[in-house]
Amino acid sequence: MIKQQVPGYFRIQLGDYEITALYDGFTAGTTDSYYGSDAESITNIWKTNYTNTTMIDGRLNIKVDSNTYLINTGQDVTLIDTGSGNVLGPNMGSMLTNLKASGYEPEDVDQILLTHAHPDHINGLVIDNQMTFPNATVYLKKTDYDFWVNIIPNLKDLLAPYMAKNQCILFDSNDAISAGITPVALPGHTMGHTGYQVESQGQKLFVWGDVLHDPDVQLTDLDIEIVLGKFDEKRVNTEISTAKRAVEQVVDDQELIAGAHLPFPGIGHIVKNQNTPGYRFIPVHYNPCN
Repeated sequence: MIKQQVPGYFRIQLGDYEITALYDGFTAGTTDSYYGSDAESITNIWKTNYTNTTMIDGRLNIKVDSNTYLINTGQDVTLIDTGSGNVLGPNMGSMLTNLKASGYEPEDVDQILLTHAHPDHINGLVIDNQMTFPNATVYLKKTDYDFWVNIIPNLKDLLAPYMAKNQCILFDSNDAISAGITPVALPGHTMGHTGYQVESQGQKLFVWGDVLHDPDVQLTDLDIEIVLGKFDEKRVNTEISTAKRAVEQVVDDQELIAGAHLPFPGIGHIVKNQNTPGYRFIPVHYNPCN
């Protein structure tokens, strides 16, 4: 037996743009982080949906994938989120390897759009004290920076080499960052949590960061939320409201989504169930790239 998985990348065409999903790895979590449901109900949904789970210390854990997305417009190359670098253990940190396996080098990246400043999204900016993407300009919502800069110990260090080269922009507006890529405010998960609307030739992809972490459970009832860190009822209610708005939008528009924590490659459609409450996620199919 070979016992080696294929490289973690997946590619689709969006109009004139080429989208590459890059797998960084997975984290594991128990039902303890779920708000709005109970452990038995969540576990039953996992079993019914054959959710990707594992046993750790005698408890069932969901395996939550972590994905980033590379967009080649033909004019420039944009990376949405950078993965976890080498700080979150052996099951994470594969994004850079998979980026290279997909045919790109870190030097090819022209801009990096961060959805928010959590470690699994930003720690790939600097690895072993070296800028990972020396030619890239980094974009982060100023609201998110201002909130996390005194909480996340290494946030300044991660951005410092880019700032030193005038390659870091803390933005406030929802104006287009480049042709066909526009930020969308998605507050709740963090103060400045941001998605990115990608559009080419009338085709759309909504890269929505951490709107959902467990589609099997949350799409049955959008009042269920995964709460990370200290519980803040106001923030959680904002997060739930944002998720409802985002899901309803992509369902109504029949729009492709790309989720940082949807099962890899995390790209697909959400549709409303016809005979039961809630929604379901339908992944894209594998197709040759022409």
